[in-house]
Amino acid sequence: MKNVHSPKSIFLFMLTIIMIWPSGISAQERFRRLPPPPKPLPFLRLADMESYTLANGLKITVMQKQALPLITVKLFIRSGENASPPDKEGLATLTARMLGKSIQSFSSADADEIMDSIGGRITIDVETDYSVFTFSSLQDHLESLLTMLNSMILDPVFSQKDLESIKRTLFYELLRRRKDPQVVGARILKRVIYEGHPFSRAAFNEQSIRSIEKKDVLQFFKENYISNSAQIIIIGDISISEATRRFSRSLNKWQPGPIKDIDPPQPSPLVHSKVCFVDFPDMKDAVIQVGNIIGPIENEDLYSLLVFNRVFGETPSSRLLMSLRESKGYAYFAFSSLDYYPRFAFFSLWAQVRSEVVFPSILYIKDELERTIKKRIPSEEVEQAKSSLIGNYALNMEHPAELASKIMEIQLYGYSRHWDAFYRNIMQVQPRSIFDLLRTSNFLTPAIVVIGDKDLLLDILIKEFNEVNIFDGSGTFQYSIKKSDDIE
Repeated sequence: MKNVHSPKSIFLFMLTIIMIWPSGISAQERFRRLPPPPKPLPFLRLADMESYTLANGLKITVMQKQALPLITVKLFIRSGENASPPDKEGLATLTARMLGKSIQSFSSADADEIMDSIGGRITIDVETDYSVFTFSSLQDHLESLLTMLNSMILDPVFSQKDLESIKRTLFYELLRRRKDPQVVGARILKRVIYEGHPFSRAAFNEQSIRSIEKKDVLQFFKENYISNSAQIIIIGDISISEATRRFSRSLNKWQPGPIKDIDPPQPSPLVHSKVCFVDFPDMKDAVIQVGNIIGPIENEDLYSLLVFNRVFGETPSSRLLMSLRESKGYAYFAFSSLDYYPRFAFFSLWAQVRSEVVFPSILYIKDELERTIKKRIPSEEVEQAKSSLIGNYALNMEHPAELASKIMEIQLYGYSRHWDAFYRNIMQVQPRSIFDLLRTSNFLTPAIVVIGDKDLLLDILIKEFNEVNIFDGSGTFQYSIKKSDDIE
């Protein structure tokens, strides 16, 4: 039967639609403005950490993960580039790389073949204040990992041939980095921020390693690679008793020694902005790097800084990128980072922008920092950042190497980074705690490093700033130009 609607029914239907339409739109708009509530926190159960210290002072820490087919072993040495002598910057890196190449028992080619045959991997990282050797393989091949570790520490061979080979490789590696404006900017930023401080040695360049000799490597190894200044962290299906038994069979021969006082004094933040420039001829865009020291801080302050960094610039949805790229159209990318140490932190940010908007970008970055410091971050942003940090923390703990790194942070810095403590401390962060911490910082007097074409940028920088410090691509200071000076 054909369905026929009368004119009256059609009129009433349209009238009803008209009456409810505005409220429908209003409801939709409210829905779009309100972000969805965060999902429930992921359930994370981590095994307890157990530790045992051998008679020679070597500390072994185990987190047993049953049924895990992989095993990860991290050898942590509490000496990084900060332990290199002032006139031998890069010595810590050269020494660590020598250990990965020169072994008494077998050649480096044999070592690579052994690791390949067991599906294993060795990585070496030398940071500002520590060095770490990471060994990983299937659980069944733990004995092969132990053999490799023992040989590196107890039977190293520091041959002149290997030293020259590693110096040559590192020299050209550092030379290639001079072509990366972001790497160059980060190196100069650290040199300026840490000027006169041992942490500045981590920004060494290709010229620094030229004078390092075999005797320097031997002396550094003797003074810093001692058992009572080291720690082994193990993640895998192994108990503390078995790990202690297997690792102590040979590593108890590792000799202790006097521990050097390498904990440097806390660096002082800049109280006056310092503008630096590096010429990259024919570079169409520009890279801006900004940073300063935050400190002194207490352990609990770290969590407020982590939340602030997540709000300000750590992710693509943070304020920095949304402002510089989405709102202004200045930047291709813009992010911030936070490096933390006992008693202080190093906050930095970097952005790649169009050359013609370098100065407006710098002003906007400083304005955004000032707004964050002088006005409390809204509770909604803080809560979203906290939820993001907690969720990512849980995801990162799924990888054994990352989990071992977190344990290392606990041991090195004394921060409570275990899951329960991390969750509790992050949840306690409030807009007021961030505001109180930041308003006493030196965010508004940072070091500013600009990398780009001199012909496009230098005149502008000289016009807008009282003084510009010129550096070369290796991070070496060349000269300063003031407003009154002529620009060649």
